[in-house]
Amino acid sequence: LVSQVVLLTLLNGTDNIAVYVSLFSPLGVQEMGLSIVVFLIMTAAWCVLAMNLVRHQKVKDKMIQYKRFIVPVVLIYVGLNMLLG
Repeated sequence: LVSQVVLLTLLNGTDNIAVYVSLFSPLGVQEMGLSIVVFLIMTAAWCVLAMNLVRHQKVKDKMIQYKRFIVPVVLIYVGLNMLLG
């Protein structure tokens, strides 16, 4: 069972490795550093935005009410955007 989980985790991450290697390999040290800083800043910004968004009671109630529909739609949108973009 443990070996299956390890194998699944490794196989699930290979697509990420392929994307990141092709993204970062042509970059120099300064460009890579800048990319990492931008990534960290944008990740923090999205986390703060999401945290502030769900603190509003009306938004929170609607998200809880429609989460069964919102999550699949968002994931499908992201997947299609990646495939077609």
